[in-house]
Amino acid sequence: MKTIQFKLLTRGLGIAIIVSFVLTLVLSLLYFLTSLQESLFLSLLCTGTGILVGSTVAARRADSHGIIYGVVIGVTFFFVTLLVHFLLNPGPPSAGTLIPKTVAYILSGILGSILGVFLKK
Repeated sequence: MKTIQFKLLTRGLGIAIIVSFVLTLVLSLLYFLTSLQESLFLSLLCTGTGILVGSTVAARRADSHGIIYGVVIGVTFFFVTLLVHFLLNPGPPSAGTLIPKTVAYILSGILGSILGVFLKK
């Protein structure tokens, strides 16, 4: 039985953070330069895409347990963003954004890991 490789998890999480950051910067520029209204959906789309890419890369390189990599990357990404929120904002996050983010991050990780497993074959 193969074990979970910590190196793949950190690589996948790093890729997820970088892709999410770049897409969020692009979205911020769009908000600034156009009359596009801010929305939770577009924000989740940026971060979800980053998690999808990161978990796809990790699952594709993994020998087994592809779905586990995706779930762990999604959950870890959630806790990283929660930590950043607590460092930058004094109050707790609202349940109206916390629940959709949790669901979106985990689903993105699962979908990315499924995609990574299929791309490996």
